[in-house]
Amino acid sequence: MPTPRSVSYQLEEVMAGEEADHLWVTLGIASEHPFDVLHIVVAKANDDQDERLGHDSVYLERRDQSQSCYGGARSIRASCEAVEIDLAPAGQRALGLPASVHIVGCGGVSGFDVALRVFATMRSFPNGRVLTVEAVPPDGV
Repeated sequence: MPTPRSVSYQLEEVMAGEEADHLWVTLGIASEHPFDVLHIVVAKANDDQDERLGHDSVYLERRDQSQSCYGGARSIRASCEAVEIDLAPAGQRALGLPASVHIVGCGGVSGFDVALRVFATMRSFPNGRVLTVEAVPPDGV
């Protein structure tokens, strides 16, 4: 059976935040795996070692560090309704996902407005260059 080119998951819960050295969004998705999550992390700065090791891009992790990578996303597009991720081959292998991942139902999940603002802030750092964010809600909405 051929591997699917895309997959869609329903968003069940979301958490997002900012730490001293990075920003993060965790998307809890409904899949065949219980407690499935996708972590998206952007560092605020890089050093020479990060660049040598290829850690100067978005970090993705699914469920645990055994399914993680840097540089696995070609693009991440977030809107009020969905998060669409176009994975590079390295991301597909590391995360066990097809090239195109659609996370839907985002507008109905509490806290997704905060995640959109964090995604928008991620975009302002060099490691967040693959992110596009549409319709960021204002603070307090």
